[in-house]
Amino acid sequence: MAFRDRKFWRADAKPLLARVSRRGVTLWYGRNKANLRLAVRVTVAGVAAFAIGRAFEFGQGYWAVFTAIIVLQTSTTGSLGAAIDYFAGTLAGAAYGAVVALVIPIDRFWTLAAALAVAIAPLAFLAAIRRNFRVAPITAAIVLLIPATQQSGVLAPAIGRVIEIAIGSAVGVLVSRFVLPSRAHHVVADVASDILSLSARLVALLFAGFGERRDLAAIVRLQDGYRRLLVRLDGVVSDAERERIAHFGAEPDSEPMLRTLRRIRFDLVIIGRAAGSVLPDSLRGSLWPRLEAVSERLRAYLADAARSLAGRQPAPPLDALNKTFADYAAGVSELRRAGVTRDLSDEEATRIFALGFALDQLRRNLGDLNQRVAEFARPK
Repeated sequence: MAFRDRKFWRADAKPLLARVSRRGVTLWYGRNKANLRLAVRVTVAGVAAFAIGRAFEFGQGYWAVFTAIIVLQTSTTGSLGAAIDYFAGTLAGAAYGAVVALVIPIDRFWTLAAALAVAIAPLAFLAAIRRNFRVAPITAAIVLLIPATQQSGVLAPAIGRVIEIAIGSAVGVLVSRFVLPSRAHHVVADVASDILSLSARLVALLFAGFGERRDLAAIVRLQDGYRRLLVRLDGVVSDAERERIAHFGAEPDSEPMLRTLRRIRFDLVIIGRAAGSVLPDSLRGSLWPRLEAVSERLRAYLADAARSLAGRQPAPPLDALNKTFADYAAGVSELRRAGVTRDLSDEEATRIFALGFALDQLRRNLGDLNQRVAEFARPK
């Protein structure tokens, strides 16, 4: 009988397990959709460049494949900028390397070493000044080393490399434009949405420190994640600005979104420092319930704003959240009028003052964030 019950339980559990699995796959796909799209584009670009190189029987067809993979970015504008930079650096390195090879013999060890020094030094200096020429020293070295090792001419490898780089760059840009294309403006919204989702989790951990022992390791991981996403957003915003200038579409300026998210990160850092230890006993009864309300409403707002950005929907309302901010400020004022704050130590008083300042700044910055989210919403 026990066996039969176990058998029936397995049969009943199968639909539940199937639903859980589908939900897990759906959530995983939602979090990694942009990464999967980029992986598809990179794969298509690499295979297409390989096919073209094989069709034209290039001697070093792998350079076209390498270039197509390297220049692929998350947005079309980013791919175009990377392709231009990579081709310009390759052209400069190939041309200068060929000139050096024609002037300095490369058939002996010491003369080849001297030619490498003469070729690499100025190009390395140029790359340090202009990052779009960072492949120039590598290209010049390849132009010198391949003929020296293969006992071949200088011009043919140099011209061949430039042609293959041009083909790989063109393939990368075309694939980025026509295979699952992604506008930089949309990528900005997606990355900003990820930042807000992470912020909602971070807020829960930070505010917990006012009433109980906090998980410092988890807070550090989320703060590092916030910083990395901001760095990524900074790069994408530059691509979005080039898109906007080039009139790809009448999109809003993405720079204010980056500035606002940086300010919110600073506000959360101050709150985290204030939450380094639990509230004093004299304040906990009055302020802890109010801080819990702020935390709950703030997490809900950040999650709603993240969904609005991801779906290009109107910004969520701020009224309920602003009410909790005002309620906390009123609680602090009541304690001050009652003289409770005068009994605090200097350290405790500084924490309460810093917290009040951070919450007020956060309220202002969230108002600015609401405007930024509204700008990214699709017009009705």
